[in-house]
Parts: sequence; structure tokens; C-alpha cells
Amino acid sequence: MVGALRIAFGALLLAGQAVAQTTTTLAVGDIRERRAVGTAAVMYTVESAGNELVAARLDQRDIDVSIRVLAPDGSVIRRIDSSAGALGPEPILFSATERGRYRLEVTRTDDPAEPGGTFTVQLLHQDPWADTGVDRVRQLLNAWAEVSEWETGPGAVAAVVQDGLVIASAAYGLASLEHGLGLSARTVLDVGSVSKQFTDFAIVLLAQRGLLNLDDDIRTHLREVPNFGTPIRIRHLIHHMSGIREIYGSLALTGWQAGDGIVQEDALGLVTHMRELNFEPGTEYLYCNTAYMLLADIVSRASGKPFAAFMEDEIFGPLGMEFTTIMAQKGQVMSGAADSYALAGGEWVRVFDNSGIQGAGGIYTTVGDLARWLYNFRTARVGGPAAIAQMQERGVLSDGDTLRYAFGLDIGTYRGLRTLAHSGSSAGYRARLLYFPDEDLGILQQANSALTATPALMEMLADAMLEEILEPAVVEEDDNGRTGNSTREEGRERSTWTPTLADLQALEGVYFSPELEATWTLRVDEGRLEARHARLEPLPLEPQAADRFSAPYPLNEISVERDSAGSPVALRVSNGRVRNLRFERR
Repeated sequence: MVGALRIAFGALLLAGQAVAQTTTTLAVGDIRERRAVGTAAVMYTVESAGNELVAARLDQRDIDVSIRVLAPDGSVIRRIDSSAGALGPEPILFSATERGRYRLEVTRTDDPAEPGGTFTVQLLHQDPWADTGVDRVRQLLNAWAEVSEWETGPGAVAAVVQDGLVIASAAYGLASLEHGLGLSARTVLDVGSVSKQFTDFAIVLLAQRGLLNLDDDIRTHLREVPNFGTPIRIRHLIHHMSGIREIYGSLALTGWQAGDGIVQEDALGLVTHMRELNFEPGTEYLYCNTAYMLLADIVSRASGKPFAAFMEDEIFGPLGMEFTTIMAQKGQVMSGAADSYALAGGEWVRVFDNSGIQGAGGIYTTVGDLARWLYNFRTARVGGPAAIAQMQERGVLSDGDTLRYAFGLDIGTYRGLRTLAHSGSSAGYRARLLYFPDEDLGILQQANSALTATPALMEMLADAMLEEILEPAVVEEDDNGRTGNSTREEGRERSTWTPTLADLQALEGVYFSPELEATWTLRVDEGRLEARHARLEPLPLEPQAADRFSAPYPLNEISVERDSAGSPVALRVSNGRVRNLRFERR
């Protein structure tokens, strides 16, 4: 039986004045209220008879909010805060398992000192859960598509797969805003780093044939790579423990910006010019796309085929993945593919995939083809059982520590069941893959905008499908009810150095990286030290400690090297996946 939503508005602060508490009953389908949120949370309640799926949506208008869903006993069962910002929907989906009153707490996550915008809340469904797992996931997927859709915007597709087939799916939004073409389960989308497991599978197949060994020094296959003293082995590339610097962070230091092109040859060119690694191979884990581009080059050289051709002949073709293609060159026409989008100034704009990278990404596919790929983990039709076992072998660091990361797959558990997982992003595309190998159950999500992806849906689908065999969920409260958006900076080191103007002026000059052939200039402007690059806006450098500065990306962390006389001779720059890159003073 369809329920009703009883809404209790707590005291709001509008223009410094408290607003009297009001109560509104919202029937399914009605939109009753629009309220600006001050500094106080707004409370809603949902009365449930239990064993129900509740589906609602909150539409934001110039206000950014987050939502906590609390069970009748006060435990937090959902936290909802999409990346939509101050515009667009916050889809609200939760399972009301027990009879009683459920609370929705809506809190501003933008600056409370700014004037509050408005939002609307609409209850769309409050229905008893279906009896079977398949029917439950279909019910959930249909509700998700309804509460998530933007008005004339991009969207997403989600699917539950088993036995190589899509057993339930839903999609919403447009694949092409220009042509008004809708997304569907047959739409082709870029899966970003979900591609990495396919690259590793190619490596495993070549190892089975004796064309390479996982312990080969990569210079056996890529002779252009410098000798860094300690060999970088193929398995170091696979498990992100090579020490090679990240291509995106490196190119950003040359003035590269999102939307600029990258081609496959850039990775090997970058490594060829490297003078140092981030760390000694095998000693640390640090995610690295450069390493996977090199793996694609190794596949090509060991097999004697272009990477895309090897993947089609040995993996995609044999598995019947007829809608799967690798973007092997910039601008390649991808049949049936959705465009990708982002919001700019409140309007949707296209985000172009100008890259031709392989190995780390570049695979365009459908949920149906991904179902066929996952089914091979059950049947081992391609590669055999040994290859499937190898794909799940986790990396081990030189100190014996075992990583979660295996062969392009994160090995974990969810409520007592084994899982294989990975996510991906490229331009505006987003993808998630979650597989329960013992149950041969896959959950997939693809989107053509970061704002339309719903990561939390993955676990909700798992709960709906596997309810009878999952261990009880562990619910944890945090920070007395805070949603994790605290502005406190725990443990961040405060500045202990206040340089004089003369100290800053002594650092002025031109700094050049031989590795990247990139130049930055330091200049003092109105008493502040700035870093300047021809393609970027000036970046302010904030003192942190003696000879140490912080700055916006891509510089992030900067330290000064001095000679024996105390004169600055170089900068060392770290920006996450690039560490201690040296820029020499000229």
C-alpha cells in the first residue's frame, strides 16, 4: 500500500530570524514546499510499515545540501551527497526494513553565510519490496532511474548480470543532448580504468604462451626505458608498485590541461626522459596510469600485433563482446557511443575525450558485453582456470605486505562475500564494476557525466539481490551525527616560517625540468611569491616551513634545494603521484 510522507520542519534561521515549526503531509506525487535552508538542519519523517523501498528526490536550486537517512532506532542507514553541487537532483533511495518513523536530515554543505537558495522534496514511491532478488533489483533500478533524472541532461545505465546475461537494467538521460538520443543498456560508453583488468588479462595470456614472464625486467621488452639501478618488473607495473611517475601529474607540470590530448607514445616518451623514480620498485603502492600504458606497449611488442588488434582477436572476439572497441587514436569514431558532459555556468557542455591512450583506459563497451567478460571468470572459456586464478593474485611489496590490488582488480569482501571491483573515469564518463565471483553476480554502472553517476547504488543492488546470504550490515555513527563535511583540518601542519621579502626575492628566477622540458618562473608580486607558467594563471606559494611551500595544483608541494653557500639551486615539486621532480634554477 502506498504510504505518505510526513514532513516536520525544524527551526530554520532565515535572515537571522527563527521560523516557527510547521508540519506538512506530502502524498505520493505531490510537491508541497520550497524552503531556503539557513544554518539549521531541516528534518523530514517517513512513516513506514516496514519492508518497503522508499524513493524520493530533492531538487536543489542554487543551494548545495546533503541528506542523512536515520532508522527508527537513530542509526544512520544512508548518507546522500551527490557531486551535483548547487544545481540538480539528490536521489533519495533507502530500504525501510523495520516498522516505524524514518528521519531525513537535510543540511547545507555550501557556505551558510551566503543567502540560501531553495529546494523541493517529492516522494515518488513507498512500496513493499518484491519477493525475489531479481524482482527486487528491477524494482530498485526503475526507482533509481526515476529519482535521478535531470531535466534534459546526460544520464546513466545500471545493470545486474549473471550467467553472462543482463538480468535487470535501467537507464535514464540522454546519450546525445544535441540529437536528443536516449541512453539505454545498449549504449556504448568509455569505462576508463575498468579497462586495466583487460590489459592484465592480455599479459596473463602472453605469459601462458611463454612470450613474456611476469618477472621480466621491462627493459627486456622496452629497451628505451633507462636503467634506474633497480629493475622494474612487469608485475611491478601490474600492481602499481613500479615507482614510475604518473603521466597526468607530469604533463600537468608542463601546462597540460584537461581536454588537451594524450597519445600512446607519450607514456614511453615520458619514461625515457625520466632521471629518477618516485620510489624504489616494489617498495610502495602508488596508482599509476603510465605503467598501464607501458603494459599495452609490452603486449604489442611481445605479441607482434597492435594492442587493439590483439585485444579484439584474443579477448573481445572469443568472448562475443561485439560492441567493445579500443580508442586507438584521437578522434576515432566510436559506433553507438554516448557523448560525455559536464556543467559549466549552469549549462551542459560536452567534454571531449581527446586521448588515444591504451592499456590504462580507452575501452568503449556496453553493460551487455561486460556481462560476457565477467562470465569468463566463472567459465574460464578464454585463458582457462589458471588465468582466472592469476587475475585474482594480489600484489606483494618487498617488505611482505600484501596489497588489495590484483590484476586490474581490487580484491575485497562485502558483507561476508568475496568481491572483485574497479572504477573508472575518462572525460565526463564514469564506470563501476562490482563482481561476486562465488555467486557469479555482477553489478555494473556507466554514466556520461560525473554528476549522473550514483556509486551508492552498487551496494543497494547487492543488498537487494543477495539479501538472504549477506552478513548483517555494520552501521556506524560518526562525529555526533556530522556527515563528514567538517572544515577542521586534522593534523595539518601549520606554517612555522615567516619569510621576509628579501627571502622571497632570493628565490625569484627561472626553473627548468630536464625530464619534462618544462619551465616555471618564480616572481614576487605585492609581497607574495608566485609561480608562473605560460599556459596557466599565476599560482600563489604559501610558506609552510623553512624552504617549503604549498601551492594549488599542479605544484602542490615545493621544497627548495640550496648549495653549500646557501644559494637556491633547484626546486623539488610533488603533486601526489609525482614526487620530488627536480626543476633546476637557470
